[in-house]
Amino acid sequence: MFKALRKRLRAKQAQRLAQSLREGPARHLLAAQARLAMGPVAPLRADLGRFGGRFIRYTYKTPRGLDVRNLGDYLQSEATELAVRAAMGEAVAFTPWPRNALSWYDGPPAICVMQGWYEHDTLRFLPNRNVLPVWVGTHFERATRERLAFLAALDRDLLTDWEFGCRDLSTLEWCRSQGLAAYFSRCLTLTLPTRGPARRDKLFLVGPDAWRERVQNALPRALREARPVVCADQLVTGERALAERGHLPAAKTLLQTYRDEAALVITSRIHCAQPCLAMGIPVVFIDPVNKEAERFSTLRGLIPIHSFDDLEAGKVDLAPEPPDLAPLKRAMLENLRLSILEACGDDVERARLADLRADIAAFRCR
Repeated sequence: MFKALRKRLRAKQAQRLAQSLREGPARHLLAAQARLAMGPVAPLRADLGRFGGRFIRYTYKTPRGLDVRNLGDYLQSEATELAVRAAMGEAVAFTPWPRNALSWYDGPPAICVMQGWYEHDTLRFLPNRNVLPVWVGTHFERATRERLAFLAALDRDLLTDWEFGCRDLSTLEWCRSQGLAAYFSRCLTLTLPTRGPARRDKLFLVGPDAWRERVQNALPRALREARPVVCADQLVTGERALAERGHLPAAKTLLQTYRDEAALVITSRIHCAQPCLAMGIPVVFIDPVNKEAERFSTLRGLIPIHSFDDLEAGKVDLAPEPPDLAPLKRAMLENLRLSILEACGDDVERARLADLRADIAAFRCR
C-alpha cells in the first residue's frame, strides 16, 4: 500500500514540476500581480501600537490533490508557541489560522512568527495589515522564491521593511541575492525544553519505509538486539490525512513518546531530529537525498549529517552523546524576544541583536 502511495505521490510531484517548468514565469507573474492587487503586506508603522500580546498559531490544510500530511508541521507550531511563551511570558494569547491563508486573516490584530516551510505554489502566506510578521525560522521553497522575485520586481520596496531570519543556508543565500536583509536564525524546534533524567531503552527509526529498511539492514546486529526497535514516520496518509482535526494532538503525543521512551533516535526527518536534540535525546541523522544546504543546514555544527554510504561503511557513531544546546537556546529565545519587540516598534539594542545572531550562526557543539 505504501509503495503504491509513494509511486502516486512521485507521479503527482513530477507532473506539477513539469507544469511549473512549462508555465512557471507566467504563473509566477500572475500570482505576484494578484497578490499586489490585494493591497499592502505589512502594517503601517503608525499602526504598530495595535499589536501586543496576541499571536497567530499556524494550522495546516492538505494540499489539493494530495492525501498526505506531515506531523512535523504541527511539531513546529507547538515549538513556536512554547518559544514565544518562553520569550514573552505566559500571558500571551494565540489565534489559530492556516499557514497559507495569512493574506485573508480577519481576526484581531496579531503577531505571526513566520516559522515554517513556505511552498505549494502560493503567496497567500504573505500577511495583510492585520498581521505583524516576525521572520524567524523561515524557509522558502524554490517555486516560492520565484514568485517572491516576481513580486519584488513589480514593487521593489514591498519586502525591504522586513529582516528575514532563515532556518537554512539556502534561503539565506537567496534572500541576500535579492538584496533583502537576512540572517541565519536556525529553527525554533531547537528551543524545546530538555527532558528530565530517567531510564529509556528504545531505539526509534523515524523515516519512510524504504529508508528504514535500508538503515535496519546496515545497523549492527548487536545494536538491534540490545534494545526494542520502534519503526515510525511523521507522515499521515490516506483518509486520516484528509481529516481536519486530530493532527496536533497526534504530534504532541509523538513528541511525548520521543521524550519519555527514546534512548536513541535515527532519522531522516528534520523535525524529528531537531526536537529530539532539543530535548536531550541522542540523534543520528541520515540524509537520503544529499540536500544539506537546501534543507538540513539548520543542523550545521550541532550533529553530523551522514549519508547511507557512511552508515554502510561503519563510519557513523551509533552511541552519540546528546549535544549541550543550552547556550544556543538562550541566544535563539533572546533573538526571538528582541525581534518581536523590534517588529512592534520598540527601540532595541541593535548591537545586542547582531551579537546574538552571530552567536546563533557560529554555534558549534564541542
